[in-house]
Amino acid sequence: SIRSIKPNVDYIAVVYQVTSNFGNKGNPKLEKRMQHLVQMGLVDELHRFEPRNFEDEEKYAMCSPIATELGGPPTMVSNQFYNELFKREKGRQMCAAAGCTHFMSMDTDEYYKA
Repeated sequence: SIRSIKPNVDYIAVVYQVTSNFGNKGNPKLEKRMQHLVQMGLVDELHRFEPRNFEDEEKYAMCSPIATELGGPPTMVSNQFYNELFKREKGRQMCAAAGCTHFMSMDTDEYYKA
């Protein structure tokens, strides 16, 4: 996926985690692979994300008061949702800091044809 989009983008920031949102440990070679992608010039910046639990006040702060898509109040939504939201926002901030004017969030289980 990175190779297919690299010729068409100016900057690639990767927000990754070594422990899943459910506490499962990832591949022990992941961080070495991430560094290799930077050395190859396929990735410009990395950020290691640590999943966490969010307080109710934080959940309310991250959601629009008029949001209706959650299926209930923000406190009823799982921490996994907020971790994913937080990761996407971190990636957007990394790209903005690098001077990017546009941003696209992409997951590793999604494929793109340029």
